[in-house]
Amino acid sequence: PRRPLRGRAALGLAALLALAGPARAADLSDLMGRMDKAFAELVRSLLVVTAQKNDAVPALAEAARHAAQIAGTASEVPGAEAFPGDPAFLKLAQEAQGAARQAEAAAKEGRLEGAVAALVRLHAACTGCHKEFRF
Repeated sequence: PRRPLRGRAALGLAALLALAGPARAADLSDLMGRMDKAFAELVRSLLVVTAQKNDAVPALAEAARHAAQIAGTASEVPGAEAFPGDPAFLKLAQEAQGAARQAEAAAKEGRLEGAVAALVRLHAACTGCHKEFRF
């Protein structure tokens, strides 16, 4: 006869399932929340702070950090398994990551126009994904 797991065995199985199981919608929501926060800061750095200062270098350095955060988080999105194996979802996540990396590189190089152009591409990838997948 089968006996229910108790004590350490039950706790170990629960931990293993938590690690091995697919990410839940809450995980994707957390990733989206992190990207949203960094995106707002990227916009602020590129479009607000640079306009307010005579020297855009500090704002571009800040923008590069936020773009790197977005790229890093975007690289985690496919692992959330919210839409497992969906090529359109994976493509949009890759587009977001690529645009964020382009914004990061342009900002590090002091190219405000290039960083803003990459920001526009990033926004297009994000809105395209949300339009298609509704999360």
